[in-house]
Amino acid sequence: MENPAALQRMWQGALAELKRKKAAYGVLFLGTKAVWNAQTGMLAIEFPKENAFAFKAVQKPDVQAAVADALAQSCAGQAVPFAYQDRKSTRLNSSHESPS
Repeated sequence: MENPAALQRMWQGALAELKRKKAAYGVLFLGTKAVWNAQTGMLAIEFPKENAFAFKAVQKPDVQAAVADALAQSCAGQAVPFAYQDRKSTRLNSSHESPS
């Protein structure tokens, strides 16, 4: 996850999986960027500041579960903790922890 190019390839793979399973969810993630936060050990999924509708829509539990599944598929079945982040702020607004 430390390699930015590999991280973006993994994120693009997760998006492709998400679109394959539920095309409508894929649209919500247009313009997003994945950033690994080594301090928290979480993947930050950054949303463009002009995409407030999508940022709000992805907070729903069914979307979060679909993203968690797509990330796991893209990472050989390994759960990836993630949080959504609005690019206009630095705080993480929603997170999905991997089950312990």
